[in-house]
Amino acid sequence: MLHDLRSPLQGLFGCISILKEDWNELGEEEKKDLVQNLSVSSRNMLAIFQEFSEGGDWLTSKKDPEIIDLVSTINDVVKHLGSEAERKKVTVNVCPFDVERSFVFYKWMLLFAIRNIIANAIKFTDTGGTVKICVTKPNGNTRISIFDSGVGMSPERVKELFSPVKSMADTEGKIGSGIGLSLVKFFLGEYGGSISVESIEGKGTSFFLNFPKCQTL
Repeated sequence: MLHDLRSPLQGLFGCISILKEDWNELGEEEKKDLVQNLSVSSRNMLAIFQEFSEGGDWLTSKKDPEIIDLVSTINDVVKHLGSEAERKKVTVNVCPFDVERSFVFYKWMLLFAIRNIIANAIKFTDTGGTVKICVTKPNGNTRISIFDSGVGMSPERVKELFSPVKSMADTEGKIGSGIGLSLVKFFLGEYGGSISVESIEGKGTSFFLNFPKCQTL
């Protein structure tokens, strides 16, 4: 986490130093640019703290696994993110369930994972695009697949996706903290799950959350 905070902190201190030392020499446009940079760095720091705080809450709660209704859980997340999808005119579809909907896992962690990925899918999908969520059970395991028709990623970007690196800009030019997916991968891996991704630049991205047989009723 400290590594991820370094860049926005350096940005904050750099802008503050320039404003403090060179205020009288700066033009109005330069001041506006510096204030904008301060705003971006502050938002990135807040996003990192929020994501890590949520993860920390889960790590310290020590809650036992529970029976989860996948249908209602996924629909609740989609509903929660509905205003952003509506704003961007992105259609979010949940595939009809033809598998057992009961599921045993850590509910908070499942919510954290699917909320993060569906939110990203909406962010990186252009106006009028689609996001699709499906649940399957290959070989008795449980898999939640999230597909989007968004901007996609290069093979180089996919390789570093789960490292806590600076996030790429979304369809509106906004850049996140870059730590969310690395936390998702860590949390799932700690309890026998996994996450994988397939992407084609310019065509879209598919994320796969995988859970072992022992987590399924």
